Amino acid sequence: MSQLRALAGQTAIYGLSSIVGRLLNYLLVPLYTRIFSPADYGVVSEFYSYTTFLMVFYTLGLETAFFHFSNKKLKQENVYGNAQISLSVTTGFFTVILLLFASPIASALGYADHPEYIRWFALILAFDTLSTLPFARLRQQNKALRFALIKLSGIFINIGLNLFFLLALPLQHTDASGIANGVGYVFLSNLVASGVTSRFQRRHFTFPFP
Repeated sequence: MSQLRALAGQTAIYGLSSIVGRLLNYLLVPLYTRIFSPADYGVVSEFYSYTTFLMVFYTLGLETAFFHFSNKKLKQENVYGNAQISLSVTTGFFTVILLLFASPIASALGYADHPEYIRWFALILAFDTLSTLPFARLRQQNKALRFALIKLSGIFINIGLNLFFLLALPLQHTDASGIANGVGYVFLSNLVASGVTSRFQRRHFTFPFP
């Protein structure tokens, strides 16, 4: 009975954190549509659609593999460490490629004046990818509350920075800075939130070697 209660409690925490997180992020949409022109909001939507697609390549299905092998008779630290090292190497490779070729990629996408968008999203993808396995490990260790707190902390940071940049500060119309019309503020907010979330998870990085 106690195990069922624990399972029900963890399921409720995971479910509520996911629902609350999605709801809070959804509340940003009216803010964006009110502040941005359709063209500017289209830039935001376009880049986030790329992110959803690229995360599949970045994570390489290692989250599922971690759950699979951690339940077998293997040393969990070795499984986690090997998976994290593999993910770090591939993420580092993809990130370096995007950073080095940010300008031609931005030109190909029609944003020749804003190669920093590519650089920022390269870092966002890196931070989010490197947080994938630590989050999976928290679930595997049944640390639902910590999982939810870290997840929601990142979301609150993102929302808070969006409100600060887009409402508390006057919009800066400086194309050279990449923050023209406030679009860059959205990306920078996400970058800071992803970086902080990754930092919270850093203590869960474990090498598989003694």
